[in-house]
Amino acid sequence: MAKLDKTDTPSSAKPSPALLVVKIIAIAWGFVATMISFMAVVGALTPNGYARVLVALVVTLIVPLAIADGLLPKKDPTRGKGLVTDVLALWLVGFSLAFTGAARMTGPLLVREGDRLSTEGYAPVAAVAYLLGGVRPEEAPAATPAPESTAAADAGAPVDAGSADAATADAAAEDAAAPAPAVEAAPEAGTPPANDAGTTEGTH
Repeated sequence: MAKLDKTDTPSSAKPSPALLVVKIIAIAWGFVATMISFMAVVGALTPNGYARVLVALVVTLIVPLAIADGLLPKKDPTRGKGLVTDVLALWLVGFSLAFTGAARMTGPLLVREGDRLSTEGYAPVAAVAYLLGGVRPEEAPAATPAPESTAAADAGAPVDAGSADAATADAAAEDAAAPAPAVEAAPEAGTPPANDAGTTEGTH
C-alpha cells in the first residue's frame, strides 16, 4: 500500500484577502464602538476617565478571549487557527450593534459619554459616541462683529480733545486774517473844522 506523501495531506484552507480585510475592519470598528459603549455604561456610575477606560478595556478584550479559549481544541490547538480573531470580530461587532440597537435605553448614555469626551478634549472620539447615540452635535455659530454706529456721538458722546483744540485754532486763524475795520482819524488839535464847501472859515 502506497504511503501518502506529506504534500498529499489536506491542508487548512487559507482565508482569502477579502475576508482578512473584512475581519480587520470589523475588529477595528467593533473595538472602538464597544469601548465607547462600555465607557458610557461605566460613566453612568463614575465620571472618572481612568476608571471608564480601564474597565471598558478589560471587558472588551477579556470576554472574547475567554470565549475563544474555551472553543479552542485542547488536543490540537493548531486546528483552531484563526478562531481567536473570528470570535473577537464577532463579539466586538455583535455587542456594539446590540448596544446601539437599543437606542431608547442606551442612546442617552452614549450622548452623555460624547459630552464627557468632548469636554476632555477628545473631539474625534466624541463624534463617534454621538454617532452611536444617533445625534449630531450642533456647532456654535461664529460671533459676528457689532456694526459701528454713530448713535453715541448723536447722544452727546464726549468729543475728542484734540479735535476741539484744532477747531479753536482754525477759528482764531480766520479772525486774524479778516481785514480790520477802518478807523477815522481824529482831527488834530487847533485845526479848524472844514465847512460844507471844503474851505476853512477866514478870520476877520
